[in-house]
Amino acid sequence: MGKDSMAKILLIFYFISIGGEDMFSSMRIPLVRSFEKSDYHAGRQNWDVAVDKDGIIYFANTDGLLSNIYGEWNLLKLEKGGSVRSLHVGNDTIWVGGHDEYGYFFKSDDGILEYNKLGDLDNEIIWNVIEHEEQIIFQSYLNVIVYDKANKQISYKMLGNYFWAIIEWRDELWAITMQGVIGVIRDDRFYHRETFTQQILSEVRDVFIHNDQLFIVSLDDVFVYDKNTLTQFDFGGNLDDLQFFTGTSLDNSTFLLGTVTDGLLIIDYSTGNISSIGKADGLLDNTVLSIETNDGNTVWLGLDYGIAKIDLKRTIHPIFADGATYHIKATGNNFYLSTNKGAFISENNQPFQFINGSAGQVWRIREINNIIYICHNKGLYKINHNKLVPLFEDTGVMDIVRFGQSDYYLLSAYTGVLLAKYLHGKFHVVANLNIWGNPKLHYDSQLDCIWGDTKQKPMVQFVLNNDRVEIKHYDEIERFFESQVGLVFYNGTNLMAYESEFDAFVVMRQPPFSYVAESGISVLDISMNKGVVAYVANDEIKLFSILPDGTVHSYDKFISSVNDDLIRSDPYLFLNNNELLIATDRGVVIFNLEYQSLSIQEKPVITSVNIGSNGIYQKLFFPFRDSVINLPKGRYDLQFQFASPYSDYEFTEYRYKLESYDKEWTEWDNISNRKEYTRIGGGEYRFLLESRVNQSVINQTELTIIVNRRWFQNLLVVIPIIIVSLFLFGYVAFLIIKVIKEKVHLNKLAYEKHLKDEAVKSKNEQLIQFLEVISHKNSFLQDIKGILTRMRNSEATRWVTKIDDELNSEKKLFLYSQLLSENNQEFVVRISKNYPALTDNDIRIISLIRTNMSSKEIAAILNISSSSFDTSRYRIRKKLGLNRDDDLNSFIRNL
Repeated sequence: MGKDSMAKILLIFYFISIGGEDMFSSMRIPLVRSFEKSDYHAGRQNWDVAVDKDGIIYFANTDGLLSNIYGEWNLLKLEKGGSVRSLHVGNDTIWVGGHDEYGYFFKSDDGILEYNKLGDLDNEIIWNVIEHEEQIIFQSYLNVIVYDKANKQISYKMLGNYFWAIIEWRDELWAITMQGVIGVIRDDRFYHRETFTQQILSEVRDVFIHNDQLFIVSLDDVFVYDKNTLTQFDFGGNLDDLQFFTGTSLDNSTFLLGTVTDGLLIIDYSTGNISSIGKADGLLDNTVLSIETNDGNTVWLGLDYGIAKIDLKRTIHPIFADGATYHIKATGNNFYLSTNKGAFISENNQPFQFINGSAGQVWRIREINNIIYICHNKGLYKINHNKLVPLFEDTGVMDIVRFGQSDYYLLSAYTGVLLAKYLHGKFHVVANLNIWGNPKLHYDSQLDCIWGDTKQKPMVQFVLNNDRVEIKHYDEIERFFESQVGLVFYNGTNLMAYESEFDAFVVMRQPPFSYVAESGISVLDISMNKGVVAYVANDEIKLFSILPDGTVHSYDKFISSVNDDLIRSDPYLFLNNNELLIATDRGVVIFNLEYQSLSIQEKPVITSVNIGSNGIYQKLFFPFRDSVINLPKGRYDLQFQFASPYSDYEFTEYRYKLESYDKEWTEWDNISNRKEYTRIGGGEYRFLLESRVNQSVINQTELTIIVNRRWFQNLLVVIPIIIVSLFLFGYVAFLIIKVIKEKVHLNKLAYEKHLKDEAVKSKNEQLIQFLEVISHKNSFLQDIKGILTRMRNSEATRWVTKIDDELNSEKKLFLYSQLLSENNQEFVVRISKNYPALTDNDIRIISLIRTNMSSKEIAAILNISSSSFDTSRYRIRKKLGLNRDDDLNSFIRNL
């Protein structure tokens, strides 16, 4: 929380507290919370109780050492499994005395309390454990056993006396013998100081220090010893028949006594006032075996059956708990309560007392002209010297109000609204106005009229005209509220004011009235300085304060615990200075607007963490031995449990996150007080826990847990592995890419070759067709040449010459040579390289042979004879190095 927010909170509580002091401090009723055996899972008897520096409560229980860590119970056993009868807390060690054994609990290296037995006893019980200097003293009725912490030695002290009690007081070890002698134990001897054999006649049960005086609690009396005199405490004759068991100091003015059969006594030493808490107030048992106080606000009781926690100071506390309360009336120094059991009065800030004769339903208490009227189910009464005087008993009356200073009154009765006249000490009905619904009534002195509120529309106005009443209905108005600042009207949504000049209601638009705008409002009050507004809407209490700068601070959430206790049909609340009084179905509770923020500053507590792995769990409790919990390698389930150091009845919200695991904080929550994480791996984690009590200052605590990392989670190992892996991956990727590129290149070449082969194939087909044409042409020309040769004339000779020229023309040779070379370029290059002896003519013949043409066709194309072609084939075979059995045509085609 920032400085500005904190400053605003402080301003709030200055602003709301300037009205006065707490008027109800002496009327507060402690709130008792009891714990059964089934709550703490241990034995019924709790013989001793102590609190350590961390606020952990320890009980000497029938079944062992019982602890309460801010609401979380834990039981630890002794070696023999017997009961613990006494204990003493020193730093992180809990010294215990039991039945047949004694020893101590200490926190081990892993943060768990472990037991170390110091010795056995022979049918003895250690009733008291005291720490003095470097010694721990275990006291039974028969022995004083001393354990020296320095040399860890145990010794039995033979002091020549049997002792009721031993205690450290004024830096010395004081003791009371069973013969009534008080003295000091020093240097292993008992030194007598005073003998009070005649005074201390019964067993001494306990000794405690209060205001530097020694209080001695015997079974029948309480004595005060100041090192000079022993004085019997005077209970004023009120407690003569009680028997006592234990006692302790609460504060400078108050001490507590636990009784055998009458519960707890709270005694103000300065005034002598005595109050008690017993089974009627919530204790499970009236035998109080042990008492421990915590910061003066909380008292823990170990009972013969169960445990009790008593809250003496908290934000919301009851001041009356004897009946459902309908109305609260403050007049002078007195407070009156209207309840379902009758009327009660508190005079001068004293506890409420029943008003005799008022038993029954008291609906409302009114003050008119200094007379207190009781509206009762039997009629109407007035209070005279705390006694009821009947005024009207014809029917039940729920409210009364007077028309100004006249003799006429309105009674809201069971039979309707009655106009009554007061004569000779009685009320006489003048008329029944036939207005039903038992309306609440209010006299408006400015308008000289009475308003009637039936809890629903319309609002009724009564105007007295001589001895008659004129009635007017206002359909738009639903309720009116009698606040500290005057009468306020309500139309079901907004607060309204009545303007008589226009006989109309207008919305109140100025603060704080403008801040209240919702449906379902059933009661409302506004403080005199207009700084605090309280109301009930739809069965929920709303409360906020307004700073001079207009800032609004709401208390709705942490006062919500009272919502379920409201009387829903007719709730009532009342602002009294810095406190809000709320009528409930059990009585009256007070909400103190100052205490809730100024005193709540402590951090929340992580009470335990349950650590599980592979089905095996280990629970560590607060306070943790180290600020950091180190765990071996592995995966863990973690369950955190947490609490607030304050009363269970404060409105406490939590939010949390596990750093390195959670990205964001959780939302504020006032229900869950535990969180579980599963499968948490290696790493460093911080469980951050924040709390805010009654929406005040945010406090934070934390717990660090380190799970050792596996080798693959260690950066010093992982980084080199990652680098090598990346290198290998890169190299493999390089090879793969290289292979892929080569494959792509080969595929490209294969594809290009395929295209070329297709082109060659196509051109070969064209060439074959062309060669066939040439062949036929040459054959045709040879035939014509033969014919012309036989003609033997000059003209024929001339055409024979032309035919020879055509057959042997270079143009024809160039044409098929080009075709062959273009279609067989790769083949010509390869065969020329492999067989350099081949001539151009040889290559032409080989190319023609590859076309699968016959020898005759090839000879015709070449215009040579068959014998000349055979001679050319022979020379080619030799140049190609073929054997006699090798087929030239097959060899050439396979090339």
